[in-house]
Amino acid sequence: MGEDQESRHDFGEGPVAARRHPNGGGWVAATATVAESAYVGPDAQVFDNAEVHDDARVTERAQVYGDATVYDNVEVCDNAHVYDRAVLGKEAEVNEPVRVTDDARVYGHARVDARVFGEAQVYDSARVFGSAQVYGSARVFGKAQVEEDAQVYGHAKVCGDAQVYGSAQVYGSARVFGKAQVEEDAQVYGHAKVCGDAQVYGSAQVYGEAQVNDAMVFGGQVYERAKVLDGGEVGDDAQVYGNAQVHDGAMVRGNARVYGDARVGGDAEVDGDAQVYGSARVFGNAQVEEDGAQVGGQAQVYGNAQVRDGALVYGNPRVYGDARVGGQAQVCGDAQVYDFAELHGDAQVDGDARILGSAVVCDRALVVGHARVSGRVSGAAIVCGHARVSGKARVFDKAIVSDSARVFGAAEVAENAIVAGKATVFGKAKVLDRAKVLGDAEVCRRTRVVGDARIIRATSDDVVDEDVPWL
Repeated sequence: MGEDQESRHDFGEGPVAARRHPNGGGWVAATATVAESAYVGPDAQVFDNAEVHDDARVTERAQVYGDATVYDNVEVCDNAHVYDRAVLGKEAEVNEPVRVTDDARVYGHARVDARVFGEAQVYDSARVFGSAQVYGSARVFGKAQVEEDAQVYGHAKVCGDAQVYGSAQVYGSARVFGKAQVEEDAQVYGHAKVCGDAQVYGSAQVYGEAQVNDAMVFGGQVYERAKVLDGGEVGDDAQVYGNAQVHDGAMVRGNARVYGDARVGGDAEVDGDAQVYGSARVFGNAQVEEDGAQVGGQAQVYGNAQVRDGALVYGNPRVYGDARVGGQAQVCGDAQVYDFAELHGDAQVDGDARILGSAVVCDRALVVGHARVSGRVSGAAIVCGHARVSGKARVFDKAIVSDSARVFGAAEVAENAIVAGKATVFGKAKVLDRAKVLGDAEVCRRTRVVGDARIIRATSDDVVDEDVPWL
């Protein structure tokens, strides 16, 4: 009997009618279809209802079976298996070799017009085409697509309706699923997960045990156990790592860093060289940006607040409303800065202090303890220079405390009053109206300085008013 004549061969489930293919000598079941121009090597097998067309090659110990179809110049070789309703090569680009090699498996309704090798598997209704490569122990399944110059390898899995394309790489034990897209020069690796409607592109890297779910990473790095979720965005050269989370439309970009157990949410933005870390929270429409601004510890920045330049918000403070903290200013302890208040220069607010209304604390001023600085909408209370407000002192309305002045105890400076020079107001003293306490003056105990009074030396009188100028 000639080699091209029908005989019987056992393809694994008992002998069936078969013949040796005239071009290569491999076994072809009588139920299979193999073109005369196709090559089936001596140890290769084509059986069931499989079809091999055109100049396709099945070599070494490769097998094509089930309802699989192989077209064009595709090579199926080594120990590769192509089966079920898999289709290879029908839409392959000219001059782009399609090869399924090593111990690879292509099956289900998969379509492959690229390279699949190693112990990789492509199945269900997945598609691999263009110059893409799937290899190692990778799995591409569901309705996933890997195309263009993309690579999926290692123990990576791409499934669902996910797409990997451009020059993107998914490897290690990473998973890309749902309707996620990984494209351009992006890399997803380690044990990272990209899912939902996530997009990872540009030069982005997602790795470690990081997760990107229904979010966008278009540059920078997301790694360790960090998560970018629910509309969060990370771009440029930003880094999100540790246990940090960026979520709900928040954006981290520039050279910013978000790490530790920090959370950035809402429509908040972290930009420039800013850092958010520890257990800090930035949310609402808050912005942390430019030149090394930092929010750390258990600090919270929210509402429309802004922390800019080289400012530091650290400890357990709150900055919210429309507050602004800039320059090299610091907000620490349990302090709160809110409403339309502003801090800048090298100012510091610490302890349980409150800065609110339209108040301004600037230069090298210090507000600590349980002090309160509160401005009106029509004008700002100001603490500036090297002034210090502490204890349970209050500075409010349009009052000014400047130079090296000190206000402490339960003292009050209010309305249009000014305390300046090296003056000291303490105890339960009050400086009100348009009064001025200047020079080395001291006002203490329950003294009230009111009207247009001007004090330039110590007094303990009960009331000093506009009729006693104290020059």
